[in-house]
Amino acid sequence: QHSQHLPSTLSDALATLRELDPNGEVPDYSTLHRVAVEFAASGDALSARDALFAIERLGEPARRGTSAIVLGALGRKRLTVEAEELLDRLWSRQLRTGDGTESIGLSQEQWNARRPDPKMVVTAADCAVRAGRVDIAASLISKMESNGFPSSLHALSVLLKGYGRARRPEDVRKILQVCRRRNLRPDLILLNSAID
Repeated sequence: QHSQHLPSTLSDALATLRELDPNGEVPDYSTLHRVAVEFAASGDALSARDALFAIERLGEPARRGTSAIVLGALGRKRLTVEAEELLDRLWSRQLRTGDGTESIGLSQEQWNARRPDPKMVVTAADCAVRAGRVDIAASLISKMESNGFPSSLHALSVLLKGYGRARRPEDVRKILQVCRRRNLRPDLILLNSAID
């Protein structure tokens, strides 16, 4: 019978998983997802991330829903470097398995279900801006664009806010020029970010 206490470390989580299946069989995705979600809900963002990595080391690609929950937990703790590392890992078409030194290629279908969507990236970029890391925000948006997702007005407003707070007027001008070049009509959010 599964104990009702929340695992406090990844090793506790793995012990709990062994308790769930004493035969030593690999738990199904939903069980592993639940462990990651429990860590995220308890505020232990790093253990939630580690649980997500454990899912993948068992050879199961993380699904976007699980990744979004873990990414949200990292953002709430302002762990922007860790959030960027997680997103970098999720953009990869390779899945690290075993001890992390082996990898397998993902099918297009697996990668489509795993790769971050623009909302996840923009949310992480906004967390980076709030933490004073506009460099990470810009890097995240750039990687999103290089993976085929053009910047939305929301993404550009996050960068605009970051550059404004960092007192980088030249970068603010560049963002406004991008909007003009791409025929994007500034909305209230973008204009407020420019004022901010």
